[in-house]
Amino acid sequence: MERSLELYSDGRLYEYEGDQAVRLTETHGQVTDLSEALKFSTATTFRVAPPDQQPPEVPIPRGGCHINDQGFKLLTTFEGCELEAYDDGGKVWTIGYGHTDGVSEGMRSTQAQAEQFLYIDLERFESYVEEAVQVDLNDDQSLHSSAFASMSDLEQADLAPPPY
Repeated sequence: MERSLELYSDGRLYEYEGDQAVRLTETHGQVTDLSEALKFSTATTFRVAPPDQQPPEVPIPRGGCHINDQGFKLLTTFEGCELEAYDDGGKVWTIGYGHTDGVSEGMRSTQAQAEQFLYIDLERFESYVEEAVQVDLNDDQSLHSSAFASMSDLEQADLAPPPY
């Protein structure tokens, strides 16, 4: 079934499968959130909804694997953590375990905040991985796939199975 995207005047981005809304991305006016939603979408069309059009209801995503504590602990063991914001070399301010949303020069975080940022970043990619990978994943596989997607510059096509 064909996928499409609609961006509403309040900044929310809806992904449709046919006529059914299947995903909502809150962009909060942030270009990076919009860019991520577009990179990982399987939609074939994109349109901006008229200002007077009401956004649709989006069903709760199907159940899937989520980050477990053991996998999260393993990930933080191998991933470096910086508690003071730094330029990642591409003029993007980064903090914690690679978090960039809302980060600015001079920002500091606690270890607990850095871990919360990582949870937020990983959760954002869970639905992308769940949609792209068409086999069942256990919690560890889901965590590693989500971590890999979030920490790499992947696009939806990179997560899709090969065409053979």
